[in-house]
Amino acid sequence: METREQLAALRVAGCEESQGYLLINPMSAAHLHEWVHSRRGQSRGA
Repeated sequence: METREQLAALRVAGCEESQGYLLINPMSAAHLHEWVHSRRGQSRGA
């Protein structure tokens, strides 16, 4: 998913999870681990 319109369509369709460039760029596994732990407790969504 790359646009706000795509994200909106996914939400209307009932999708609660998504991935794509709109939310975050690709990253290494090590960076992903750090990123996930840094975001614990924050609200989800764009």
